Amino acid sequence: MSSWIRNRVLSLSSDDSSDVDPNTISQRNSAGTSVHMGSASQVEVTHGTGRDEGLINIQVPKSFAENAAMKSLDALRKDLLDATEDLRRSQDKIQELHAELKIVKDSIAQNHKHEETMKEKLAEYETRISEAEKTIQELREGTTQNETSSGAPPQNGREKLKAKMIELPAFKGYRIQRGNLKAVSFIKMDSCFQMGWERDFEEKLNNAWASSANGTRGLKKFLYFPGLTFFVNEQHAITIAPKTQKNSKHNFSLLSSLDEMYGEERELFIDRDTAQSPSVNVFYAGRYRVVRLNDSHLKSVGYTNSFNREFGFQLHHIIPIVVGAQTQKPLLREDEIRKLVASGDIKLEFIGLQCVGFERELYHAVTTTTPITVPKAEPQSEAKRQREDDSISAKAAGGSSSSHGRPKKKKQKRV
Repeated sequence: MSSWIRNRVLSLSSDDSSDVDPNTISQRNSAGTSVHMGSASQVEVTHGTGRDEGLINIQVPKSFAENAAMKSLDALRKDLLDATEDLRRSQDKIQELHAELKIVKDSIAQNHKHEETMKEKLAEYETRISEAEKTIQELREGTTQNETSSGAPPQNGREKLKAKMIELPAFKGYRIQRGNLKAVSFIKMDSCFQMGWERDFEEKLNNAWASSANGTRGLKKFLYFPGLTFFVNEQHAITIAPKTQKNSKHNFSLLSSLDEMYGEERELFIDRDTAQSPSVNVFYAGRYRVVRLNDSHLKSVGYTNSFNREFGFQLHHIIPIVVGAQTQKPLLREDEIRKLVASGDIKLEFIGLQCVGFERELYHAVTTTTPITVPKAEPQSEAKRQREDDSISAKAAGGSSSSHGRPKKKKQKRV
């Protein structure tokens, strides 16, 4: 222990050569009680006795103690300066982090504000789009409420039918616009003028429906009037059919299949695009309700050329439904039916078709089944039929038909 103290004292005294001379340091043996380090420094180390036996007493000159204390203070000052500098750098770093955190918070707040602004703009755009669609719908429908409220009659049959149909509510749910419809893949329009086409249509429709995921929900009842559907606006349409009637003069009786369908809802198929022009394709238009038009002028009308001009209803498209409506034998021949329709002896009625739904699964089923191959129709057959219609209509207007609707035989000149 005394040896360590001696070395420590030498270490301290080596920093101040003016106070301690190592050559004058002396030491007692290990059992001694003091260490004399020369007269210059007067450093004395003694062991305590008695109660202080475990203590060591060191006596140094005042100048030596002051020098040692000053050096210790200088070291402490240096350590304090270093710690102060470290603290300053840490505080600067903390301030930088606080500044960055503030920037991040401000950025988050701006993003939230931008998000709210975008939501408001999106809602505003949706409102504008809805208003624009409503305006377009109103422009398409060409409202006639001012005319009806003032008591002014519609200008023609088309406007009268339009005024009746636009009073019906529109369907607000999901549906595909007619201009965006895909054609059904299981049948074409030309196939629907042959005998038994309704059964063929029904079988193919239900086969397509049965092959879909929801096809187990039962068979589908459908409506399709080949070439005889006219839309007064985007959703509502009209068709024409022979009314139930009995004519003793021309010896025929007709029963309309639509009499039992009024108020029913069925899946409607059409063959016209948005431009009202005929199409060889057939389209699923949605679920429609059969509506009776309570107007005596619309429930019993004779065919005129204006039907083709205003609605696109051609005479040769009406003949097949008259053939199917006959209940009295002998049945009329097609050429007789053509003349009786053209002359107005066979009465027709307009029927309303109101959109009440659109079955998306059915639309997908009938447009994704395996396409069919239909033989091409004879060239110019449609134009030829139209020329025949016009010719017969002109003759009927001139009163050239016989009492039974059969053409009169011309007397042969004798040679």
